[in-house]
Amino acid sequence: MLTEENYQKYYHGAPKGADFIQNVYLLACWGIKPNPGYKISISQIAQHDWEVIIKIKFIEPEPLKFYPQVVTHPLMVAEVAKAALSPRGLLTFIFVAEKGLELARLENNVSP
Repeated sequence: MLTEENYQKYYHGAPKGADFIQNVYLLACWGIKPNPGYKISISQIAQHDWEVIIKIKFIEPEPLKFYPQVVTHPLMVAEVAKAALSPRGLLTFIFVAEKGLELARLENNVSP
């Protein structure tokens, strides 16, 4: 999950249009891949009490299709309004693959 503090540890300045006061940003990334045929998407975000489940879809290159051999870093960012999260407070964000495998879990305080 991106907050203004941890975003600025890695990047200079906030992303254009980002509002860390009103929103939370969920970042899913797939590491280093050898071509642009690898993609990642956030297919669903659902809250169940104090847990926010983020479903991740991994898309692999199409078979028999030629791709340029360049290093890529597939990632996806989703913006979620804090007002849409209820309850708020200390929430557990759980990233899962579409097939149900848990990928990551983290806790973060989402204040009003």
